[in-house]
Amino acid sequence: MVGAFAKGMADDIYQTPFKSMFGIEIIANSLNTVLLNNYISKPNGLINHLVLLLIAILVAMIASNNNIIRAYIYTILFVTVYYVFAVYLFSAMNIALETVKVIIISILSLMSVIVYRALTEEKQKKMIKNTFAKYVNANVVEQLIKNPPELGGIDMDITVQFSDIRGFTTLSESMSPQDLVKLLNTYLNEMTNIIIETNGTLDKYIGDAIMCFWGAPNPQENHSEMACRAALRQIEKLKEINMHLPENHRIRIGI
Repeated sequence: MVGAFAKGMADDIYQTPFKSMFGIEIIANSLNTVLLNNYISKPNGLINHLVLLLIAILVAMIASNNNIIRAYIYTILFVTVYYVFAVYLFSAMNIALETVKVIIISILSLMSVIVYRALTEEKQKKMIKNTFAKYVNANVVEQLIKNPPELGGIDMDITVQFSDIRGFTTLSESMSPQDLVKLLNTYLNEMTNIIIETNGTLDKYIGDAIMCFWGAPNPQENHSEMACRAALRQIEKLKEINMHLPENHRIRIGI
């Protein structure tokens, strides 16, 4: 084989995946590959697609089961290990695995899961916030989202408040069901607003009774004081409610 083999002899230098080579070198390497039957092989189409699918699933699992930072780190490590393995197979056995597609698929799989998690977690937080906002102060909800309560519960020093309407049975007998429901809705709504405004937590309604507490789910040093202040505000609010009611429908409560 005869050809230029030094710089300046001829414009016969070409770029290859490994380095710049003279045309005669490329022809010589091609001929050597034929003589030695030492060709580059690639996995067939089906196996190649299965490997890519498996990698996409694996990266998705990594992203799903770890926080975002760990997911990024583990994905980079996985792609790096795969790349080193691909280089080894190519150097030792002339087997060429997909590399660019693997990197693209890994990035797309990772980003898809992260975006999905961000959307669903935001939706869950919004649902939790809307649900708990009916029972506790908005600030308490924010803290609950940041620091979820422990399963199984914990022992805490709290103040519990019970209140109910005195003579409710007699009162209900003197009113139509519609008027009674309207009255109860007004009363329970106003009392609950005061509980929430004073950082209390609504536990339940028991007919005309209200059970609520202070000092949980977030600790409060002055929970007893807040419960008493809420009770005083409830009594004052009740006076306002009664001013708009007929005398025989006015409410008396015990706390």
